[in-house]
Amino acid sequence: TRISCPTWLHKCAQDCCQKANHSLTTRMLEHMHGKEAEIVDEIVNQIQPYLDYFEGKLFVSGFSEKCLRLFSKKLPQIPLALALSFVPKNPDLLSSEVGVDILHFGDEFVDDASLKRLKNSKTEFAVATVNDKKRAEYLLSNGVQSILTDNPKILS
Repeated sequence: TRISCPTWLHKCAQDCCQKANHSLTTRMLEHMHGKEAEIVDEIVNQIQPYLDYFEGKLFVSGFSEKCLRLFSKKLPQIPLALALSFVPKNPDLLSSEVGVDILHFGDEFVDDASLKRLKNSKTEFAVATVNDKKRAEYLLSNGVQSILTDNPKILS
């Protein structure tokens, strides 16, 4: 299996990030159990030429702890995010055990009780996918450090 990212896509991503002053988020999608090392090697090969350009604007997110650990050995300077389908009771303990910098949760899992718990956390966290402006503003005003959205102008 080959994962490729065409040159035009890199150029488009560079232009969009530069014009909009946004960071670039790359997701590592792991649906190939047993081929984690192959997947990580290919992703590393694809993004390595752009590391200087995206310095401070790039992180890798995934559901697979194995892929994230492999990735951290290849490019330890890139922050890692563990994507979850729940909000953990102790996010600091989980992020420490897994060795990630950021935790991602789907918006559907975030309620007021979890927001209170996360507010006291030292771990950075993000909520995905938030496409409603009022919801985005509410989350950001209640301790969420970042949102992932399909609309980069949502807060404009």
